[in-house]
Amino acid sequence: DYLLPALEVYRESGKLRPFVTVLNNVGLIYCELEKPEKALEIFAEGREVHERLSYPRGRAKLLGNLGVAYRLLEQDDKALVAYLESAALREKLGDRAGLARVMGNIAELHVRANEIDLAADYYRRGIEHARAAKTRDEESALSAGLAEINEKRGEYHEASENRRRTLELEEDLDRTATAVRVAELESQFALAKKEREVAELRRRRAEQELVLSQQRERQTWLIAGGVVLLALAAGLFFVGRARARSLAIVRG
Repeated sequence: DYLLPALEVYRESGKLRPFVTVLNNVGLIYCELEKPEKALEIFAEGREVHERLSYPRGRAKLLGNLGVAYRLLEQDDKALVAYLESAALREKLGDRAGLARVMGNIAELHVRANEIDLAADYYRRGIEHARAAKTRDEESALSAGLAEINEKRGEYHEASENRRRTLELEEDLDRTATAVRVAELESQFALAKKEREVAELRRRRAEQELVLSQQRERQTWLIAGGVVLLALAAGLFFVGRARARSLAIVRG
């Protein structure tokens, strides 16, 4: 709902780089929704735009996602071509994290084709790139894939080493995720505590203002009462004085 209107805005404005970025994301969403035919239409338009645009990083991402669409359609030959083109661009860009991901995708294609030796080679290359990029999640997935191949080939020692490495990485990722979650909870607790303190301060201030208001009201009533009493006293005084004068006149 958000990306499609944005896509039209960028298309009409002629801003090609953000246009192909959004286009790539839309195509990937279609892949996630298991609508690869629609994704291919989107990626085809993206490839046409990239012919007029010098944006190799964006082109590499689009080719990687194009490989995903072809793989969903079980057109593995076309998927492999797209992945290899993406890998070549990422190699030029020095994108080790992206290379690790693409190597894993290519390895999976070779596993599906029962080309175990090629798959193992790409898994190993992917692991090297993942370690260089310090992308532990990618290295974990690649190590797990390689371990499965090791087991099929009877390479049990290497399989155990890769399983151990996968476990270490997963535990590390879990610890990191747990630490992040704990930090989030502590931040939320601190924020909630601060909000309670602010609310308490506001409550106390409101109570103080109410007390002051009541005190001012009492003072006002006291002053008004005093004025009334003074007025009555003054009235009685003048009335008494006038009466005394009247009595004096009568006596006279």
